[in-house]
Amino acid sequence: MTPSGFILVVGCFSCVMQIKGISGQTIVLYHTPEQDVTLPCKSAPMCFRADWLYHEDSSSSMQVVKNGNVVQSSAQASRIRVNFDCSLSIRNVSEEDAGLYTCLGHTWMDVDRSQIAVHLNILTVDPFIPGSNRGGIITLECSLWRFVDNSPCPRNNLRWVDETGSVLKDEYSKYKLLLQRKCTCVLKVNQSHRNRRYTCQFVDENNNTLISAEYTPVFTSDKQDDQTKNSAADCAVWTPLSCFMLALRIIEVFMITVVTVLLIRNTVRRTS
Repeated sequence: MTPSGFILVVGCFSCVMQIKGISGQTIVLYHTPEQDVTLPCKSAPMCFRADWLYHEDSSSSMQVVKNGNVVQSSAQASRIRVNFDCSLSIRNVSEEDAGLYTCLGHTWMDVDRSQIAVHLNILTVDPFIPGSNRGGIITLECSLWRFVDNSPCPRNNLRWVDETGSVLKDEYSKYKLLLQRKCTCVLKVNQSHRNRRYTCQFVDENNNTLISAEYTPVFTSDKQDDQTKNSAADCAVWTPLSCFMLALRIIEVFMITVVTVLLIRNTVRRTS
């Protein structure tokens, strides 16, 4: 998403974490919108019998791949494909794609089954610019969209930092700890801080950055000042000679109009 009103410079990378569990392997991915993502399923022994399930939360489930084929009735059908290694590719991801994906691999006659759980997290930033507040405050909302499993957002893992890398505290940002699909950290930027770069980071327990995005706000007043400068530059083009030539053209049009009116009147008098 690149809304008007600010310059967006995204600096992000994909981070993968792997955890061994009782039900199989769990993989965690972090991405930003409009990227292409591949969800691995290397443990599936026979791809033509592999299934992919999508879960937005713990109470919902939707099958997107059945027996190695994309389910055409699924909402993502036009953007997904199954690769030769059973992995699932998603083009142009958005926050709507965030959630838990489960790959189920089947052996011949279902003697054995394998399962891989892939958590896809999407980091987004949305600006809120008051239209009536010229040169006022821009609110940047950084959100990590995720699978909802009744656990709260991890405290202090989502944060804003300034150009020096210093973490902006509560007087600058507000963190929402809710049991919801997205974890949100809000930053308010006023006009006195224009042209500064702010970075939203999601970090792990060891303070390692898993994904980040940089943003430089542009205020309405900046755009209007540029437009004023452009208008002033256009006015400077009108030299005395240009003004004189314009006056001659106006006089010429006026004389032609007068002559035309007089000719019409004379013609009417002769015919009457």
